[in-house]
Amino acid sequence: MSALSRELIEAAEPGAPPVAVLSTDIRPGIVDVTRLPEVLVARREQRELGPVAPPTAPPAPVKESPAIVRVSNDPNALPARRAPALVASLQATIREETAAPPSNAILPPEAVPRPMAVPNGTALPTDSVTTPLAPPPSGLAHGWWQQKACQPLRPKSQSWPVDLDLLMITALQFSAHVQAINLEPQIVETEIARQSAEFDTRSFVESKWNSINDPVGNTLTTGGPTRLKDQNLENSGGLQRRTLVGGQARIAQEIGLRNTNSVFFLPKDQANTRFIISYTQPLLRGRGVCYNESLVVLAQTDTRLARNELQTQLQQHLFDVANTYWQLCLERSRFLQQQEGLAQTEMILRELEARREIDLLQSQVMRARGAVAVRRAAVQRAELTIRNRETQLWALTSAPQVQLNHELELIPLVLPSCDLVPIDPQASVREALQNRPEISSTFERIRSAETRLSVAKHELLPVLNAAFEVYTRGLQGQQDVWQSFLNQFSRGNPSYTAGLTYSMPLGNNAAQASLRRRDLELRQLLLELDASLKRISAEVENAVRDVLAAHAELAGHHEAMIAARAEVDYLLQRWRLLPGEDRYASMLLDDVLNALDRLISAEGTFAQSQVNYAIALTEYKRAAGLLVNLAPVEPVPPTPELTPEPPVPQPVPPPPVSAQPVEVLGDRRGGLRR
Repeated sequence: MSALSRELIEAAEPGAPPVAVLSTDIRPGIVDVTRLPEVLVARREQRELGPVAPPTAPPAPVKESPAIVRVSNDPNALPARRAPALVASLQATIREETAAPPSNAILPPEAVPRPMAVPNGTALPTDSVTTPLAPPPSGLAHGWWQQKACQPLRPKSQSWPVDLDLLMITALQFSAHVQAINLEPQIVETEIARQSAEFDTRSFVESKWNSINDPVGNTLTTGGPTRLKDQNLENSGGLQRRTLVGGQARIAQEIGLRNTNSVFFLPKDQANTRFIISYTQPLLRGRGVCYNESLVVLAQTDTRLARNELQTQLQQHLFDVANTYWQLCLERSRFLQQQEGLAQTEMILRELEARREIDLLQSQVMRARGAVAVRRAAVQRAELTIRNRETQLWALTSAPQVQLNHELELIPLVLPSCDLVPIDPQASVREALQNRPEISSTFERIRSAETRLSVAKHELLPVLNAAFEVYTRGLQGQQDVWQSFLNQFSRGNPSYTAGLTYSMPLGNNAAQASLRRRDLELRQLLLELDASLKRISAEVENAVRDVLAAHAELAGHHEAMIAARAEVDYLLQRWRLLPGEDRYASMLLDDVLNALDRLISAEGTFAQSQVNYAIALTEYKRAAGLLVNLAPVEPVPPTPELTPEPPVPQPVPPPPVSAQPVEVLGDRRGGLRR
């Protein structure tokens, strides 16, 4: 306030208590001053400081003082002949404000102050008067756009009502990304069968033809011929298997045909056969079921790790679906807010055009037209953003409904809530340590490291094997294979071989290095487990704090939205009271448009805070491992349909006194969890 305005007030009422003064300096030395009664001063202070508890006693009646309007000599200011009409309008406004209920009370739509008439008795056209903004809600409530956001925004498009659970289930059923990552555990699981196949029984067949034509350096070799000519066909076949305790069992039948030019070779054209049974058993290194099945155990561990990794990726994918769904809700809310802002700006433009021939500057109309153009562009941008979010949801879910109809409009059935969800941090940490796949993966890696450490300790032992072999042989001339086969069981006795083999590298450096490496890997994983426990505990605690902070931010933005809405209502009323030819009216029009921008921004921020709160809750569920669970589902056998029998009343036993409450952590059979 300038010094001149203070002098005018003191000169008007010497010694009067301080009152609210609305003034503006048109140019130095020229002032318009409007004084309001004390009751409006208290009302304005109450709006600035927030809601105040109602007084216990009814307030004393306040004597109304007539509004004082000082007319300046500025040619653009209010003409003197129009002052009485403005004074009458101000007095009517004062009476309405004095009789109005407190600002923190919820007003019905019909109780909201109506737009004021233009001074000098010029009424606005019917289409220029729109429904005013909804009154500020008491407490934390949803925005006015919440109900409209659940309704179709594109009437010409086909609608598909969806909620978050439906989109998640659709993503699990149809998403190509989900189907791709779901194959990874199945791919890794094939390694179990491959390693287990090492203990399968194997059949083998070997055949070899030998033709020898060598010079003879010893007459005892051939008995006369100078060159040895030997033709030999060797065939063998049978079964062999590696046992779980590390042994090698082999059963084989050998059949050969041989002929040579040696005079000592009797009978001619021999058919020789041999039946062999052999077994080799490690006594130190390589013995035992645990050592020989270590690769199978490691393959099973890798499969469980792949499943845990699948759960982590599924949680991330479902979190992206939830995030995009909440973003779709946000963009629909912003679209409605931008539409409402466009309607308010167009209403102001219509009022200006209605007053063009009375008391209006052309610059005000141009300013309003520019604001309308900006708002219209913002509405178009918001509509395109909604389509972008719908396309993202289609890419994440691969919903066949959207794939067949790209013009389909996704209508959210569930919008972000403003209610504070009670969360116990300690119980959430315990739940996370039980459900997070990272903890299970770390334990699986520790088991794998323990298995490798046990194998490394076992490989420190020397190689000591016991070998046994028993065989029978048959021989017949004229290449009579069948008789030779019978002779190996009917003539003579079996031959056998037994022995031990020992091997030990000097220093055993390779095994020692492998043992040290496995021991260090195990210690590293134990430290990683400790770090994972602390990290997950911190993530859950931070997620709980983020939920509380998001809700507190939601409450703050709610109050800011209410304040911005009250500011727009107040400035609109002041702007409608002043004549349009005043420069101060042009400045006040800018204040109205700027306040409307701030209201739209505050409503958008409040909607964003709602979405942030919903995303914080989803992040909390992911941090606690409650978003998805991959536990196997046990099939339930169908219950046969039987004719119901009338129930027989049974006495209800009293509950035991020593019964303890059971903590239910949720359904562990799989599927979505809340």
